[in-house]
Amino acid sequence: MFKLSDVTDTYPWTITIMMPHNGSYKKLPVKVNFNRLPHDERVTLMERIQSTNGVEHTEDVENDFFDKVLAGWHDGQIKGEDGEDLEFNEDSKRQLLAISEFRQALIDGYFDSVAGNKLHQKN
Repeated sequence: MFKLSDVTDTYPWTITIMMPHNGSYKKLPVKVNFNRLPHDERVTLMERIQSTNGVEHTEDVENDFFDKVLAGWHDGQIKGEDGEDLEFNEDSKRQLLAISEFRQALIDGYFDSVAGNKLHQKN
């Protein structure tokens, strides 16, 4: 049964960062929180991010996307260079968004979270 009381402003989702490692990929799962956006805003944002191929200001479009959808990450999911938990704030967010693999994992994870099995169905 669907209950409106179950709808929250944010929701947890596990993304998988695919880090190149020894000629293959190391899969690094990270539990993040995504903002639940109103449908129209979500559709517009997804269309903008999908249409950035070949666009000069791709990074600006992506950064707007991350500002709107990324609400944080769970404690213990990301460690700093000192081995301590990296808390979610603008500096740590900017530091992680400088890593291409992290950016791609957020995009893929968000799309998967809102589209579910539709992404994996054949046309």
